[in-house]
Amino acid sequence: MVDTVFAYVTQPDQARIVALNSHYFLKNEGHAVIAVKASCIDSTAAPVAIFRREVTKLQAENFKPLEQLALDP
Repeated sequence: MVDTVFAYVTQPDQARIVALNSHYFLKNEGHAVIAVKASCIDSTAAPVAIFRREVTKLQAENFKPLEQLALDP
């Protein structure tokens, strides 16, 4: 079991996979740090919409986001 899971999400189904791996490997009260590269998931959609969709997927897997930061250039 691990304290923290880190993921760099660049594919549409990757958030779900992160959730599955976290449920399996993450300790109770552990945390996941997830970086979402919106342009790789869908280059035609607005980044804000992609972030919202990925957060919704994680919430459906009982993740509770503590913080969300945009790293705009």
